[in-house]
Amino acid sequence: MAAMKMLTLLIAIVILSCTSVLAEDSCVYTVFVKTGSPLGAGTDAKIGATFYTAEGSSIHINDFTGWGNLLEPNKDYFERYNLDTFGGFGDCLEGPICKMNLSSDGAGNHDSWFCDSVEITTAKFGHECSSH
Repeated sequence: MAAMKMLTLLIAIVILSCTSVLAEDSCVYTVFVKTGSPLGAGTDAKIGATFYTAEGSSIHINDFTGWGNLLEPNKDYFERYNLDTFGGFGDCLEGPICKMNLSSDGAGNHDSWFCDSVEITTAKFGHECSSH
């Protein structure tokens, strides 16, 4: 877990150092997706999510690999036992994330998928990091 938090911090620092021209309401989102261990848990489908706040604002990511595969662009994501990390920009949400809807396009080989966990971290320049 400490390595994951260090990776989150590293990604946020790299992205924030490259984004001095971003609007003040832009945030850096880092998403950790862990695929489960059952046989056949992995998928080649496009996986995305919508994250919601209690205030009603949301951020939609249609395809994690197209949105934020910062570290390993040619990696085979969402495979059995994998912990995949994605990072990208979006409008800042008006409060903490309290709900999530995961989605799959059901395409490709192994269209079923067993998700073990999802964690999202939000960072805004000049503010504390928030993890959900």
